[in-house]
Amino acid sequence: MSISIINKVGEALANYLLDYGIVGEDGVCDIFTNGNTPASDDLPESYIEIDPNGAVTSESSHDGLLEFNLLLSLYVKLLGSGSTNTIRETFLLELLETVFNETLTIEKFHYSLNKRMMVYSGKSLVDGYSTKIININIRIY
Repeated sequence: MSISIINKVGEALANYLLDYGIVGEDGVCDIFTNGNTPASDDLPESYIEIDPNGAVTSESSHDGLLEFNLLLSLYVKLLGSGSTNTIRETFLLELLETVFNETLTIEKFHYSLNKRMMVYSGKSLVDGYSTKIININIRIY
């Protein structure tokens, strides 16, 4: 499977989240895919990164059934005191949970969230932000 297909899956999810209303006045400020987050001190108050994570597995001899993961990383700017903005984090995580309440199908891609698939939760992957990183399982039939 080419990296362009994997990148397309991440972009399709980003577009779906944009259409769903994740980005906006109450939601995150931006979504970046495939390592395209700007190297800047002027990042938004909250944002999402969507990147490939790990190997692609195939359950057939051709590309009939493929499975892999995307990392969905949620960044929320810390409060002025340096504390985590837990109210905003909780709100955004609940918003994402409503999107992934069941398996989400976009084109031929099936996205599912496993609440036990939290990869990281803490501060300072990006200075001044708290971070939640979740594996999104992708299956292509």
